Amino acid sequence: MRLPGLLFLFLASPCFPAPDLGGRLCLLWIPPEFFSDWAGLGKVLDQNPQVNLTLGLAPGMLTPTGESILPAWIGAKRLEVALRLKGDPLLPMIAEHPLAARPQDAVDRMAAGREQYRLVFGTTLSGFVPAGGAVGPAVFAALHAMQLSWVAIGNYPDSSLWSGSGLDFVPFKPVPPLADPLESGFWALDESRAPLDSRPLERLSRLIAQNKPSAGWTTVAQALKAIGAKQRMVAEGESWPAWNDDLENSRFDPYAQQAWKLYGSAAKAVEEYQNSGSADLELLEEAARSLHQAQASRFYRKPLDPKVEQELEREFKGHIAAVYRKLGNTPPAEAVYVDPAVILDSLRASASDFSLVFHNPVSSLSRDLGAKILSLKIEWDVAAVTLIYKMAKLRAEPSHPYGELLWQTYIDLNNIAGAGSTSLLDNSKAFIQPRDAWEYALTASRTGAFLYRSSPRSAPAKIGEPKVKTDFKKSEIIISVPRALLKGNPLQWGYIAGVMGAAPDASGSMILGLLGELAQQKAALGKMGTRPPHLAAVRAGK
Repeated sequence: MRLPGLLFLFLASPCFPAPDLGGRLCLLWIPPEFFSDWAGLGKVLDQNPQVNLTLGLAPGMLTPTGESILPAWIGAKRLEVALRLKGDPLLPMIAEHPLAARPQDAVDRMAAGREQYRLVFGTTLSGFVPAGGAVGPAVFAALHAMQLSWVAIGNYPDSSLWSGSGLDFVPFKPVPPLADPLESGFWALDESRAPLDSRPLERLSRLIAQNKPSAGWTTVAQALKAIGAKQRMVAEGESWPAWNDDLENSRFDPYAQQAWKLYGSAAKAVEEYQNSGSADLELLEEAARSLHQAQASRFYRKPLDPKVEQELEREFKGHIAAVYRKLGNTPPAEAVYVDPAVILDSLRASASDFSLVFHNPVSSLSRDLGAKILSLKIEWDVAAVTLIYKMAKLRAEPSHPYGELLWQTYIDLNNIAGAGSTSLLDNSKAFIQPRDAWEYALTASRTGAFLYRSSPRSAPAKIGEPKVKTDFKKSEIIISVPRALLKGNPLQWGYIAGVMGAAPDASGSMILGLLGELAQQKAALGKMGTRPPHLAAVRAGK
């Protein structure tokens, strides 16, 4: 899936000069959404009477303390508040997504946020700060419907102040990590991606202390008023680069692309339900809310900490799965979060063109440590099919009281019920599910092996004696079957693999270890004399 990219404008012409603020410094501060020290911000403003500041605020950030403190600073023209969307979604990706473009989402969410803060401040916010300053053509059209005064955009060489139908697009440069004095102009101190243990106010305070602009500090609204109309260039459905790398990562990073693919499929499901002609408006709104939560930009940026990545995946897939459930649909498997611990305690299969590996659950059962199967790997080429059992422990002698262990592999070539045998080779009380009836069976000890072919009218026929190798250092037993005896594509076969030993009561053989899900292992390794277990094959991709 090709995700939308951002068209860059490279305007090197000297006729498009950067906005001239006449020595003034305009700072847009974008704190992380968890920020709540509004009393501390008031103290910073109180201690620096020369500073006028623009604050990017997302819905839900204000505490009661903030609601009581900020209006006074706004009234004194010391503070301007501009709206952000909750989660700082990357609007071009949402508005232009190839599976389900949703430009209206920006309008709907912006309208709700502006109304929330109108009730708090008694006035409608006139500025808007999209995530990273990223704006594309579809977003451009949506923003004009909101009757805003200005929108923050990314900066590029020789960028100008753009205007369209009374809406100004103001280019901001990101404040660099190193604390050098800033030149006059529009600057964004973007702390939206700051970790939970960061101290955003400390960086803001240091930046203020290190900068003494010749003409003072200004808010965006004050700067635009002072500039006037002469420095504005006409904007018509333009795109601008972001001031961070989130949008670029969304185009090229596999982690981000996979997340956008899951999001796009969920957005498509909402679109199809909306257009079905039988949509329940209440359910549609609930699904849209979950979709909006999944739009947060943090879900499309791979964190360095694996634990943080796991938590983000859990939260993101929770929102995506909720979209489907609220529409009355079953979420696809890839949209459902599974705890890594649960994955490790499940049977896992991985395949390539010429190999297939099954990993047993980490808490697999066995009657004897020497019979505990960790994994089974199948490799093949034109000469042979090789089975590699990796064991918890491989002994060089029989296991008391079970005697010489036998590694048995039953191969179902076609997954057709009854097309083969459902009995095990030895005098075992276990049976194989009819749909997994085997055509070939391989039984091996530490010193040799036999290959059998099932027959509908007689006992299985021995057709070969494959070679066996043991690697006690790696705890592996390796059986190689000539291709002339075992033809076909191993990726399409089903496998029942276990370790057998003599029953202590001399009643025959018994299963000591098994490759499979824990539920099947518990059934197969249950108490003697209980109901005979019916074994099921494991297959690639299942």
